[in-house]
Amino acid sequence: MKRFNWGLLVLVLVMTLGFSAAADKYVKAKFTTTPPTIDGVLDDEIWKQAEKKDDFLVSTGGKPSQKTEFWVAWDRDYLYVAIKNYVNTDWLRQTVTEDNGPTWDDDENSVFINPAYPELASMLQYSFNSVPARNGLAYGGTNTPELDMWEVAIKTEKDFYTAEVKISFESAEIWPEVGDEWGFNIGRNCTSVGEAYSWGVLINGNFIDAAGFGVVEFVK
Repeated sequence: MKRFNWGLLVLVLVMTLGFSAAADKYVKAKFTTTPPTIDGVLDDEIWKQAEKKDDFLVSTGGKPSQKTEFWVAWDRDYLYVAIKNYVNTDWLRQTVTEDNGPTWDDDENSVFINPAYPELASMLQYSFNSVPARNGLAYGGTNTPELDMWEVAIKTEKDFYTAEVKISFESAEIWPEVGDEWGFNIGRNCTSVGEAYSWGVLINGNFIDAAGFGVVEFVK
């Protein structure tokens, strides 16, 4: 009788599951000819058409106690991101009130992009709290995104707050085409419950590691 190679089967299963898990972290950025109004109110037509994602994890693993949703869109000049953060907004931490401060110490979101994907050496971070105060950062030799190249608006309700983000592709010094894929992640700090959330599956809880990002595909 021919001996079955169980080791090979295990290897194939591990590889298959690994690729499947990675594929789960894809989001499609919907192209728009009618850009959203950046006012924090998610009533624009593009947000009805764009794909919604809500499969966040606690940064160190596990299920978040608070829900987060996001949508992504684009046109020839800008990347648009809408985020809905569920939480009792009476407890929002807003200690940073001016741009370029440590926004991540407050209730905060970050949009991370890696236009060089699948290379993982560089990334850009667009961080903002619920004021909103903003802070743009760059890693791996890329240029820091200037504040006049991106904007954020926040709308606060009782049980959630929403953010609309408009990021000029000039800040990344690259303009995508249909079918392009970039490394992408959304981060959130929720201070009232002491949890940090990530859409991507982080490596050792590290937000500043592009290997833990998901992928955004630019589609029509």
